[in-house]
Amino acid sequence: MVDAGPDIELHVVIARSPERVWLALTDDTAIREWWAPGVLLDPEVGGAFVEPWVDSTGRRLVTSGEVVESIPGVRLALTWADHGWPYVTYVEITLAQHRDGCFVRLRHSGWEQWDDPDERAALVRTHRDGWEHHLASLTLYCEQRF
Repeated sequence: MVDAGPDIELHVVIARSPERVWLALTDDTAIREWWAPGVLLDPEVGGAFVEPWVDSTGRRLVTSGEVVESIPGVRLALTWADHGWPYVTYVEITLAQHRDGCFVRLRHSGWEQWDDPDERAALVRTHRDGWEHHLASLTLYCEQRF
């Protein structure tokens, strides 16, 4: 995985075809197995993304977004806002054929909206950690179970 710049940008190669990785990203059963049981994603433009989660204090929260671009096997882009955020960020997942399977590029941008550099840095750090975890789970799921 590679990180470049203030936005989160991560890359991973999964030993499966882009079409197979797309299915893991967008199929209801698959995404609930590798991401989390409560995650919902309607991969059509205008479709909803919902991720229920529990913070470090035990509060139940929801991250939500809307799909803004969906090209099967190629690109999925959506808005992203954690519970209580004053701003909306943008997540883009791009898939491409690679000699070893599927090259996955994830970019999460929009962090410049936070004026406080400490708050921005903390958000980027926690979301980078989260995306690294999710990409590792997606890779493992695709290569071992899907």
